[in-house]
Amino acid sequence: MKNNPNAKIIQSLLIINLVLIAVFLFSKLNFVIEPLLTILNAMFLPLVLAVFLYYLVRPLKRFFQNQNFSSGISTAISMLLVILLIVSITFYASSIIRTQGQGLISAIVDSLDNLTQKYAYIFPQLGEMFNIPDLVQSIIEYLSNSFVSISKNIFGVASSISNFVAQLILIPIIMFYILKDDKKLFGTFTSLLPSKAKSTTLKILHEIDTVLKQYITSQIMVASVIGVLMFIGYVIIGMPNALVLAMFSLITAFIPFLGVILGILPAILIALGMGLPMLVKVIVLTIVVQQLEGNVITPNITGNQLNMHPLTTILVVTTSVYFGGFFAAFLAVPIYNILKIIVKNIHEHFMLRSKIDLETK
Repeated sequence: MKNNPNAKIIQSLLIINLVLIAVFLFSKLNFVIEPLLTILNAMFLPLVLAVFLYYLVRPLKRFFQNQNFSSGISTAISMLLVILLIVSITFYASSIIRTQGQGLISAIVDSLDNLTQKYAYIFPQLGEMFNIPDLVQSIIEYLSNSFVSISKNIFGVASSISNFVAQLILIPIIMFYILKDDKKLFGTFTSLLPSKAKSTTLKILHEIDTVLKQYITSQIMVASVIGVLMFIGYVIIGMPNALVLAMFSLITAFIPFLGVILGILPAILIALGMGLPMLVKVIVLTIVVQQLEGNVITPNITGNQLNMHPLTTILVVTTSVYFGGFFAAFLAVPIYNILKIIVKNIHEHFMLRSKIDLETK
């Protein structure tokens, strides 16, 4: 079989078949699968958010380490500063956000009510289609059900309030130990790698770390700039509840491609009830901010570091929304790039090994 040129292909096919058979047999062991899925369900959201916050806080921790603080003290100081910042913002802005949030809901309800009365003579069924009390109740129920059953759409995360609170507690704990022992964990993991795959695995990990760092930091900066620009624009054109509307745009800006469209939906609903001039102002403002984001903000902040074609981004994001909802859209781009890095490096690894084998013959 050694003299057979197709020996490696046959060997690889045999290995793949054995792996598939093992996966099939393992899938039949429900008493093993169900506990594992339960653990994954409980850990998925805290782990994702902890990693997100890790890349956000890591520069601050490394700054303190450069000031000759230990890893533990640097981590504790960094997390304390972030917690104080979040608490301060929440304390000072919560009353404004609550007041404007209530005003936003009232403005949307009034806008829809005005529309139904204004155009009822054209479409008599419009009043029945947009029954305002029923519509508001449906929206509230939908949002409540979405938050309660988010885990059913995304791997069953936070299936109950108690689990959700427990997961919120887990986030800073996981983040603390990842932040404190990141180099130690990395060293332990790499020490377990076989020598043949070590260089390729280290290259993959380094590229994944670079991609996540670039994506998370750049998205935070881009979203923040978009939020500020939308707030300034809303104030200039006289849109009520400008702060809450701008914060909504800031949050949705984390979703590539769809974020801009989703971010202006509440403003569009309000503008429809205020008249055509306000609707035109909102659309013009959105176009201006979108052009600034695409041609000035994003190129200067990210520089297209992920090297993704716009069509690829659209397909990845829309597919993730279809299969996993809007939460999956937040993760779609980094997951796509991580998979691309893994596939690319594994392919290069096997191509290099094949080249070396041919040269040694």
